[in-house]
Amino acid sequence: MTYEKFWNKIKITETEKEKSIYYLRYRGVDEHDHVRQHLESLSGEKVSYAEIATAFRYDKRIRRVLYKYIGLLEESIRAYISNKYSDRINHIKCSAPMKTNLNKFGTLSTALSELTFYQLITQVLMLSETDKKEVFVNYIKPNDLYAVVALRNEVSHNRFLLDNKNLKKCSVGDGNGSLWTNIINLKNCLPEPFRMQFAIDINDCAKEGRIDYLNQTQWVLIDGLIVKI
Repeated sequence: MTYEKFWNKIKITETEKEKSIYYLRYRGVDEHDHVRQHLESLSGEKVSYAEIATAFRYDKRIRRVLYKYIGLLEESIRAYISNKYSDRINHIKCSAPMKTNLNKFGTLSTALSELTFYQLITQVLMLSETDKKEVFVNYIKPNDLYAVVALRNEVSHNRFLLDNKNLKKCSVGDGNGSLWTNIINLKNCLPEPFRMQFAIDINDCAKEGRIDYLNQTQWVLIDGLIVKI
């Protein structure tokens, strides 16, 4: 799709056309058109370039928050296992990747650090029920933890989250694979002291921010996009 064909589908000023070229070049016209279609499905009317640009900025803010807290969850799981079992490795039931890493590196902390996030979740699910309750406070279903893995993958690959069909179904909320449900699911998996701040940080993503770059437009966030917890 050409720039002109995309511009003809939206409300856009000549000044905004000049600004949009930078983002169309580096984010892609088709990706912009996908967001346009999603916003039109929410509003039922032709959308503006400012609304599309704001959706990208809002999505990026959410991804930054999720990246931070998924990393925190990953670190807290590794810390729990290492703190409890570093001096008594024979008391922990190890997955195949964990056994391989222990044989290769010799120490539990290094073996844990070499696991992928998926492998780490598989390992934590092999702990005793008592351990899992200490890690997660409340019982967390395996599918909900693997949903966090899928969320992490989408975040790590910088994929648009607000209309993402690759997110997994969770047992919380309305039980679907929406971004809202996945965010609530992540919140429930986090160590309790961090849950309130996580909610604040997610909600703050919707606040109007200053224009930091020359090619940015004004902040025009469609209400239907807002993820609030």
